[in-house]
Amino acid sequence: MPQGSAPPSGSVGSGGGSMGYAATDEADAQLAALGYSDQLLNVRITKEPGQNLGISIASFKANPDWICIAAVRPGCIDAYNRTSPDSQIGQGDVIRSVNGITGFQAMADELKSAKDLNLTVARPSK
Repeated sequence: MPQGSAPPSGSVGSGGGSMGYAATDEADAQLAALGYSDQLLNVRITKEPGQNLGISIASFKANPDWICIAAVRPGCIDAYNRTSPDSQIGQGDVIRSVNGITGFQAMADELKSAKDLNLTVARPSK
């Protein structure tokens, strides 16, 4: 797992306030310096009634406005991964926006409440 990412855990870290990372170029440079690909993954997920997302999240230490995926469990993301082998979402990936929303708490709330999700995800370079 790249330096700066949260360790795997079941807990949701605190976060939310703006830390001045709104500029895309600055954010991209920050991720690149931490060993993340400059290619962002745009993923569409639809939660079926009664289905959970199936991820554990934590705040990303290098930028607490972003969400780090700490673990993937059975749920929507796991189902997506089974049908999308070239663009799987996994532990250590960083969610930068959810339905165009940024900021840790706002994204976490959107992940819980929205049926249709458009995720912008940064992945560690391989």
